[in-house]
Amino acid sequence: MLKNYLILPLLVLISFFNQSIAQEEVPKRELRGVWIATVLNIDWPENGDYNSKKQKVAFTKILDQHLEQGLNAVFVQIRPNANVFYKSKMEPWSEWLSGEQGKKPRPGYDPLKFMLEECRKRGLEFHAWINPYRVLTNKNTENIDKDNIIYKKPDWIVTHGNVKMLNPGIPEVQQYIVDIIEEILDRYEVDGIHFDDYFYPYPRKNELFPDEETFAKFKGNFSDKAEWRRNNVNNLIKDVYALINKKDQRVKFGVSPFGVWRNVASDSLGSNTTAGAPSYDSLYADTKVWLEKGWVDYMAPQIYWAKGFKPAAYDTLVNWWANLDTDRHIYIGQGIYKINNNYDSAWFQPNEIPDQIRYNRSFSTKVQGSIFFNSSSLNKNPNHVVDSLETDLYSARVLPPEMPWKPKDLPNSPHQVILKKSDGGNLIKWKKSAKTSAGIKPYYYAVYRIEILDEGKVSKNLIAVLPEKQRKYYDKKSGNIHFISYQIVGLDKLFNEAKN
Repeated sequence: MLKNYLILPLLVLISFFNQSIAQEEVPKRELRGVWIATVLNIDWPENGDYNSKKQKVAFTKILDQHLEQGLNAVFVQIRPNANVFYKSKMEPWSEWLSGEQGKKPRPGYDPLKFMLEECRKRGLEFHAWINPYRVLTNKNTENIDKDNIIYKKPDWIVTHGNVKMLNPGIPEVQQYIVDIIEEILDRYEVDGIHFDDYFYPYPRKNELFPDEETFAKFKGNFSDKAEWRRNNVNNLIKDVYALINKKDQRVKFGVSPFGVWRNVASDSLGSNTTAGAPSYDSLYADTKVWLEKGWVDYMAPQIYWAKGFKPAAYDTLVNWWANLDTDRHIYIGQGIYKINNNYDSAWFQPNEIPDQIRYNRSFSTKVQGSIFFNSSSLNKNPNHVVDSLETDLYSARVLPPEMPWKPKDLPNSPHQVILKKSDGGNLIKWKKSAKTSAGIKPYYYAVYRIEILDEGKVSKNLIAVLPEKQRKYYDKKSGNIHFISYQIVGLDKLFNEAKN
């Protein structure tokens, strides 16, 4: 039988225990993300599954798996090439969504709108992953929609190896990419815009990138082509960040570049590595400057190597990134896909990824989380890595880290909470929070469980993050716990907590 309790105000009860709350090993806030790749149907949708109802079921299953693993953010590839997973007036529907480029999903739905709604329900941060320059991953244009940019602006397209891409040196191309992002921001309430490592293409042996004519036409005062190329990419990064801040300063912007900026042999400021394609020299992406100038909100270098790997050791690179002079966040991209699948024997050791996470946490003021590549690899639980997350490293759920340079729209928290206890679990309900004097209401509610432990110690754990309209939660794991209470805290869109 359920028993009713009225706790009013709950925060007064909680404050009694604040001085004795047990210290937790895990940080209170940490970015725990995963990349969900759509190009070539790597993670979602499953190749050949073009029924939108089945796609919805599959995507929600993916979210539930990652939520159970303790993650709090997803980075979903919504523009893998010059094709998209959302309603657009600029670019065609992706063939990896519907089986044919330009063809609408059947039955009809807006995948990005659906994904955002499902992430909101679960309190998961959603970053819209964009590939800015890439248009086609092979030379075959037979199945390309007539509205593809290849046909609309053929003079913007350049071929390098098997890849067709927008030419970064053309000013109109830079503006086109900014316009794409503006369309997304105007139509969808995403939490972040995210670029990966593809800027100028990775070098190919005996094949130069064909931009001689572009350089001659648009070089301006630049005499060095490499500097000109870096300036082109710098301008794109600056313009995107300026657009985001103009549209909505609460939206985050970040990049996940190749893990090495420069080798120390090329630059005394570089890392003690011998990587073959540093981002500065090979991709013309000056990622160090972006952090130092504050042109991004976070950087997530892809450090897909093991600790101690001589050419580019994980620990060497994390240490290098952590010591940059920046107030922006650094998350580490970690290569789950390499577990039991690499020539380096370290990837066959069960502790490699757990030890990497522990190493990240030793730089807690500078390295504030991880993003795993990729979703399907993580869900296969190679070497029991998921077990390590769920039972140890991510056993307690946490909020994403705060960004002090972003605006805070602090709401009120509810002061009246009704608790119904039963042997099967506890049902917590609360009334709608009053708006602040500025008219701000919560975007989310954080639900904390507080337990009295032995010797008077108190454990406070985040157990759920819920959308504002969902003002109840059933805690089924607490039925036999008698010394227990709850705290409900209002959160803004950036997961900043209410002060009252």
